[in-house]
Amino acid sequence: MEGTETVDIQLQAFPPGNLETVIGNQGTASLEILDNEVSYIEFTQAVYTAIESDQLFPNLATITLSRIGNVNNPANVDVLLAGGSAEEGSDYSSFGVLQNVYFEPGQETQTLEIDIIDDFDLEGTETLELQLQTFPGNPEIVIADQGTAILDILDNEVSYVEFV
Repeated sequence: MEGTETVDIQLQAFPPGNLETVIGNQGTASLEILDNEVSYIEFTQAVYTAIESDQLFPNLATITLSRIGNVNNPANVDVLLAGGSAEEGSDYSSFGVLQNVYFEPGQETQTLEIDIIDDFDLEGTETLELQLQTFPGNPEIVIADQGTAILDILDNEVSYVEFV
């Protein structure tokens, strides 16, 4: 396994000093070559949104993770639920701070559900910070670029107004 490799690319006028060719503002780029022996896992969105609900059935926020690279083997990551203004037990319910997400061989997406609690308090939007973690020293699973996300929990005791 070699990990992600990067190639930097730069445009140049040819022949050097050619006044008829001008390099624009974006004259450089980076190319990332992902290791095909590694699973890269990330959140599919930077921000997820859920609304408090006074319904009797569970009100679940669905968080989706994606996996690319080597999807032929099973893989698992933990989602750390920590930070933000939402509080466990009054704004959301979970089975601990770390939630394990397991990918079957060949599975490219997986979901995690977080139970949203209607606390009947007038408090506005609250947030829960989500962070992906892997078992230390496991080179076969890498957290990709979108390794953190936020869950916005909208308060159903207030009215939201916006331009459309």
